[in-house]
Amino acid sequence: MAAKNVDAKDIKNTILNSNLLLAGGKIEGETRKFNIYANASCQATVPDLPPSVTKSDNCTATNDLIVTQLPAIGSTVSAGSMATITVYDQAGNQTTCNTNLVFVDTIKPLVSCPVNQTVAADNTCSFTMTDMTGLATATDNCTAAGSLLFSQNPIIGTALGLGTHAISIFAEDATGNSGTCQFTLTVADTTDPVVVCPTYFLITSN
Repeated sequence: MAAKNVDAKDIKNTILNSNLLLAGGKIEGETRKFNIYANASCQATVPDLPPSVTKSDNCTATNDLIVTQLPAIGSTVSAGSMATITVYDQAGNQTTCNTNLVFVDTIKPLVSCPVNQTVAADNTCSFTMTDMTGLATATDNCTAAGSLLFSQNPIIGTALGLGTHAISIFAEDATGNSGTCQFTLTVADTTDPVVVCPTYFLITSN
């Protein structure tokens, strides 16, 4: 007589959300999360989740349980997704559970600054800082160049005296990663002195 499958309710391979443990994951109630990290092409590699799964069965030895996952190990994704893990016992019974693959971008934008600049001091012997961000360019692995947020230090409107000043340009991507570059801005006095000569000078003889 063929063996009768054990009722699923009696199987101990309850790797449902309440028993699924993921190394490096975050447990928040019944939700499991596993961070996956974007590379330079804004792709993340799906990790091997089964080794971190706690599993058991009433009849099948733990080492004989078969564990599979989707998306497949080593595949790439460009956004967060749901991973499904399935455990099979030797009788063909199966249980599945899900975990969130959280897509994380930690790569900073690459910012290129202009060459060092020299500007002329104004009539107050200073230079009022202008918007220098347009002189810089930036690229990012996930955020389009046109969507990057630029800022600078010193800020627009700052009065700079004579001499050389370090200027920093920042570019921030959609996930808050910020890249920076620096160049120097030299404020030079290029204005000739103003002199007013008398129109005539009376010289008396002796």
